[in-house]
Amino acid sequence: MGVGYEALTGYVEKVVPRVARTSDIVICSKTPAKKDAASDVFMSTLMRSGRPVLLVKSYGNSADPGMLFDQDVAVAWDRSVQATRTIHNLLPFLQAKARLHIMSVAEQNKKIDVRDDPAVMYWLKRHGFVPTLHLMAQGDTPVGELLLAKTRDVGAGVLAAGAYGQNALVEKLIGGTTIDLYKQAHVPLFLTH
Repeated sequence: MGVGYEALTGYVEKVVPRVARTSDIVICSKTPAKKDAASDVFMSTLMRSGRPVLLVKSYGNSADPGMLFDQDVAVAWDRSVQATRTIHNLLPFLQAKARLHIMSVAEQNKKIDVRDDPAVMYWLKRHGFVPTLHLMAQGDTPVGELLLAKTRDVGAGVLAAGAYGQNALVEKLIGGTTIDLYKQAHVPLFLTH
């Protein structure tokens, strides 16, 4: 039995998502040169791999990724497909002693208040977790800022969230929750599109 390898050529933003499709998780670090904009590799991997991306501040300067999922874990919940996929993708990584904090924001101008949703709590209980629900009203504060502040308040080591529920190009140009999280995160982000 020998060691296998594969030589890959092409643009990194196309190669990484293709290779990532057969991975459990992709770990990306923020690009120091692009502190205010999501890197092309991060964006393309998140949008085109179909796999969760763990975004850390910088390579070699973060906690052991395996240790992130055996402590307090913050999870953004808004009933979206992206949030649902995030929880599905997160479950295999969670350790039995993880404490989940489900955070839900009632956004302005939304007809449905998704904060009072017992289904997600029952779902996680079936998997052996007893999550704590944190309900927040948006007010004038952007959703990303609220999620990060609550993540800090509960002492979570990672924030899991759905990414790009809106059009990714529009969000990249004018901003949105995913870009806010990317720019301002003080903890690693576990993101799924």
